[in-house]
Amino acid sequence: MLRLQIGDVMAYRHYEQGTSGMNFDRFLDRFDENTVTKLKRHYWTAKQMIRTKMGKKEDELLTASDADLDAQLSLFNSIKTTSDLLLEAAHYYHGFLLDAAHAENGVGKFLKDRGKLQRREETKKVMIAVGRAFLFASHQRAAICNPLLRFYEELCVFNERAIFDCGQTAEAAERCRTEYRGSLLWMKQESDELEPTNRRQMERFREVQTTVRLNKERLDRLKEDTLQKVELLSASRSHLLSHLLGRYLELLTTYYQKTSTIYATLAKNLSVYDHYDFEILTELIEPSRKVAQKIRQESLDKVKELEEQEKAEEQQQQPDLLRFDEHDETSLRYLFGRDSPSEERLIPQNGIRFGDGEDRAESPLIGDQDEVGEEAFERLTIDRENTAPSLASLPTLFGDSCVPKLTPPPVLDPLSEA
Repeated sequence: MLRLQIGDVMAYRHYEQGTSGMNFDRFLDRFDENTVTKLKRHYWTAKQMIRTKMGKKEDELLTASDADLDAQLSLFNSIKTTSDLLLEAAHYYHGFLLDAAHAENGVGKFLKDRGKLQRREETKKVMIAVGRAFLFASHQRAAICNPLLRFYEELCVFNERAIFDCGQTAEAAERCRTEYRGSLLWMKQESDELEPTNRRQMERFREVQTTVRLNKERLDRLKEDTLQKVELLSASRSHLLSHLLGRYLELLTTYYQKTSTIYATLAKNLSVYDHYDFEILTELIEPSRKVAQKIRQESLDKVKELEEQEKAEEQQQQPDLLRFDEHDETSLRYLFGRDSPSEERLIPQNGIRFGDGEDRAESPLIGDQDEVGEEAFERLTIDRENTAPSLASLPTLFGDSCVPKLTPPPVLDPLSEA
């Protein structure tokens, strides 16, 4: 109730800038209006309202002048309706998320606790793994509720303040338009019955003109306020949705990525286990065995397919050793275990490295490619013979004399031993 009273005060404050703020001063422009004129004004306003409710056709020029106001009022009604629906959907969605997270957490704890009591090692591992997956998913789902709760609170404040204030201005504009069109009907009737020579009728016509002029001024002021407020309301709601739902979208994407990863890993690891031998529901043993065999065969086929794919990739990467023109460097590296045998540096006995330092320029192999031929090969052979040091003859270890024969061992007589 206090919130509505504050909203009413703020709504009336803008339209009483030309008054002192006192209650009697609000109706200062109506003090000169007699009772008959007031009754007629209310009568024509009610008549115009009935015409609007019954769908009577209005003047085309009058309807065209209020086209922008009708468009903004339609936009405001759409914003108000969709905001209420969005607020209701966020409320139910938050409750459903909490219920789902609570259920996942309970199932995960149950599987984890019961899995520790199992005697079979495979069943124990499966139940604990599934329970941990459910617990992880419940924690990730509960994390989504925080930005959603903030979005609900901000949207609730937006509906209670911004939409309520703009709605008051829109309702005031519609009432003022109804009064203005009713005063136009009243002035039309007075103009049809007007006699310029009749002073009393001229006074009534001037009173009607004054009423129409005042209603027109109020309508123009309220129309401008309505257009500005509806545009600001639409922009502020778009900014609110983009700012608050961005964080929710990030957490939702993270939730789906992490849960899909953990469930895919769980399914991949569970495919290697055998079927479970049911002790009570014995009719489920055979279907379980068939499913386990099918899963095991699919896993083996997948592993075999991956191995064949890896072998095919290795064969594509290995070069053809018989075609050295296409894979020269790769083939040499594969054959000799280095880049190229021609890059091996020659080290003679005197310790000089051909191709290193200053001796590289004197080598006949560093010249132009046209000089590399028979002459270059002969020159290289002569240079190597000249630079090679001469070795003396080795000393003789064995002579040429004949080695004397050794005498055979004596032969014993078996009769003498007897």
